[in-house]
Amino acid sequence: MIGAHGAIFVWFIRRALPESPRWLAQNGRLAEADQVMSKLELIVEREYGRPLPAPDAPELVTTGHAFRDVWVKPYGKRATMMIVFNIFQTVGFYGFAKWVPTLLIKQGIPSQPVCCIHRSSLLQRRLGRSLACLSATGLSVRR
Repeated sequence: MIGAHGAIFVWFIRRALPESPRWLAQNGRLAEADQVMSKLELIVEREYGRPLPAPDAPELVTTGHAFRDVWVKPYGKRATMMIVFNIFQTVGFYGFAKWVPTLLIKQGIPSQPVCCIHRSSLLQRRLGRSLACLSATGLSVRR
């Protein structure tokens, strides 16, 4: 519920932002793109107090992209590294969280703290990270 406040804040900010002129032009809405650009140019002219210089010749913009573009230099090595990292991170995090209670019980540590670790991982899955941390703190306090 607390996170919803941020979404409401972003919603109000988003209403004040103009649509991207490049996106409008790429989607065939040239008149709207020109209108947004004219407003932005007028704002910049007012801030600098002088007219803007003439624009350079337009660059060719490609709109078609394929999935294979991810694997072309320089992105191929980066994408592979991030995929491997995410796999190891996920396996490591969840594997460790599920394996530690078993290890602790086999080492002779009383089951009460171990149950708290297991409960906190279950709570995290159900409640989310923030609430699970608060709940786990409450569960681990000895009476």
